[in-house]
Formats: sequence, C-alpha cells, structure tokens
Amino acid sequence: MTSSIGRRIAVVADVHANLHALRAVVAEIRSSGVDSIVCAGDLVGYGPFPNECVDMIAGLGARSVAGNHDLMAINGIPIERVGRLVRESQEWTRAQLRPDVRDYLAGLPLKLDLGELVVAHGSLSDPSQYVVGAADGFAQLAKLALEHPSALLLVLGHTHRRRLQAGVDAGAAAPRDGKVELRNGMRYLLNPGSVGQSREWMPPPRAHFALLHLDAGLVDFRSVDYDVASCSAALRERGLPAYAMHLPPGRLGRAALYMRDALHG
Repeated sequence: MTSSIGRRIAVVADVHANLHALRAVVAEIRSSGVDSIVCAGDLVGYGPFPNECVDMIAGLGARSVAGNHDLMAINGIPIERVGRLVRESQEWTRAQLRPDVRDYLAGLPLKLDLGELVVAHGSLSDPSQYVVGAADGFAQLAKLALEHPSALLLVLGHTHRRRLQAGVDAGAAAPRDGKVELRNGMRYLLNPGSVGQSREWMPPPRAHFALLHLDAGLVDFRSVDYDVASCSAALRERGLPAYAMHLPPGRLGRAALYMRDALHG
C-alpha cells in the first residue's frame, strides 16, 4: 500500500450529488481517525448539488475514479438510450456543471491501483457493468489476481448495495452495519453501498460508507442519517423528481416513490 493512502481508509461510492448525505458521511469520517479517503465514482447524477459535491470530495483530497454518471455528465457516455430519470437528471447536471468541475471529472481515472487496494466503479474494465451475482464477483476477483497480483481488495460501486465477497466463498454477503473480519491473504470484493442514493429497503433513506482497517484486517460498514427532507425539497426546487435520492429495489418500491412524488407535485 502506498504511504499516501495509509492503513485506515474511508471508502465511499455513488455520492450522486446528494450534498446532505455527503456532509453527514464526512462528519462521521472526520471523527473516525482515517488516513485517507477513496471514492468508487459517481460523484454526480440524480442529485441537486453536483458542483458542491465535487468540491467537497476534491477538498478532502479523496482519491476517486470516474463512474458512469460522471462520464455521462461530461459527454463521455451518450445518454440517448438511458432511462427517463437518468436522461433528465443528466441533462440538468450538464447544464449546471462549472468548467472547473467538468475538468475535474474529466481528469478522473477509470481505475486506481493503490497497491493492496484497487478501485473501480462498475467493474475492472467497464464503469457501466453491474457486478451483482457471485459468479460476477468471482470473475472480477480472478481478473484482479491476474492484472494486480499484489492487490487483496477490489473496491467497486455502481450497484448501490453493500457487499463483501471473498475469493473462495460460495456467495456474497450483503452486510448490515458493523465490523467484518478479513481472512489473512484472502482477496475480497468490497462495495460500501451508496452515499447519496440508497437502493436498500431502509426507510428513511440513509447514507452508506465503509471504514477499512488494513492492519486489523477489518471492514466496518456504516450508515448514517441525513436531512432527507431538505434534499427532497432541493430536488423539487430544481424541477427534479424527489424520488431520485432513494430507489428501493424492485418495481413496486420504485412505483411507491413515484406515487409519493406525484402527490407532492
């Protein structure tokens, strides 16, 4: 592990321009005594504060990769064939980004090799790929061993779901808050969950992240409350749907939020 990263690392992903959630997470991180912060991408998209969230991540000195929404926001990925929510959000986001924020997003790599730790967004080779099943996870860990033999941890985002999968396990865990011990010498896939757009059934929405203690061999999954009402109001003020900050899994969950947003105008 490079000395600039240290041994106690805060791991975040999928901020999605949710400043209220990011502030809550950063407050927790600052009280946790970490050496550094890594981000698995998607700083913008969906949420109402793209410039402010990029400013905060950059100001923290976080090491970040580009997510698919970051690339869409700077015209690096087309938006013509995406769903309505993504397209409307991206059209609004593209119009809001300051030139310096665009330059920051354009300068983000697709992958970071930090020694024991490799960070990407969707997968090692594609920021838009969803790594969801155990087989997908095993394939990524095999690719990690081949391309980055010194790495023991692969950090991914994109799914907005917390996950920890070991290289020899039959399945992947979806952890709740708390510490999980890492076996010595084992490779792991780690997804800290989403800071700004939870897709877990956890009403009200919470902001998720993880603390990685390399010397102790622990991952500490955490979630924090944030000002959901203010984020929802900010979305509406900008003409964006309030449910953009929280998409529970499954069509019924999303339909319930669509109905709630419609009732509130």
